[in-house]
Amino acid sequence: MNIDEHIKNLKDAQQALESAPQKGFVDLDLIGITLKQAREFLEEISPRLSLGIKLTEDFRKRIMARLRVLKMAGGGALVSQAEKTVNADCLDYEFMKSIEKDIEDQLDRIFGGYIRMQNSGLNKNQKLEDFH
Repeated sequence: MNIDEHIKNLKDAQQALESAPQKGFVDLDLIGITLKQAREFLEEISPRLSLGIKLTEDFRKRIMARLRVLKMAGGGALVSQAEKTVNADCLDYEFMKSIEKDIEDQLDRIFGGYIRMQNSGLNKNQKLEDFH
């Protein structure tokens, strides 16, 4: 069962509880089974959810750190819009990746590729000219 099915079953159980006074009874079996299935499902996926939350936070922190650098370097309008988006708890991974790419492109223009080289293994004793 996927998460949407569990949400639907929990809504059905809630409606069964809410309509109990009109019906005069409560289907405790339905409610018990629904709660048990939801609990088991959450127990099963909680490690993945925890990891996803941690990775999302790390991703968000990485973007915010790059935005601070971009802001110090005079990154312009991209910074304020990107900060708003990142702080708005955006869950669209592809959109967040596109923001990260825009930031990387802007930093690349400002610093002439040095940051990308640092991230890909350029050590402090090497010069950018060594890679051209």
